[in-house]
Amino acid sequence: MTTAGIDFGTTNSVVSIWTADGPKILPIDEPRDAGWADLGLDLLMPTIVGLGPDDSTTFGWAAKFGDYPTLEAVKRLLLAEEFVEIGGKHFVIEEIVTLFFAHLKDQAMKLAGAEIDRVVVTIPANSRGLARYRTKICAAMAGLDVLTLINEPT
Repeated sequence: MTTAGIDFGTTNSVVSIWTADGPKILPIDEPRDAGWADLGLDLLMPTIVGLGPDDSTTFGWAAKFGDYPTLEAVKRLLLAEEFVEIGGKHFVIEEIVTLFFAHLKDQAMKLAGAEIDRVVVTIPANSRGLARYRTKICAAMAGLDVLTLINEPT
């Protein structure tokens, strides 16, 4: 089993693991333009969820540049929102954030070649009560044991 670090960002998210050579940031998403990977944009994933054709969910760069409805900065919604709407469909916010964490986990496991079941998640230093609790619950519903929430910047 492997523990990962997730920077659950408002704009972008990043996943890293610890290797024998030290920390390794995983290229969890494919930027729209192949040249963007040279800039390191494959190491981050926009914190965006989209509702694609046939109601399939899309994430990151695919959602950002897809031609369908999206929900950006999903992390901010944990502060107060209970429900969100994407393309005329209503969702409980925890459902969307859980899908996002599950996608991060799936991508990281493909790249790490190992089961990722534990995480440390960064959150804003001013994040209090409900947002912290909901972050931890959503990660848990995605099959991740949150060892701790770390205030940014740490």
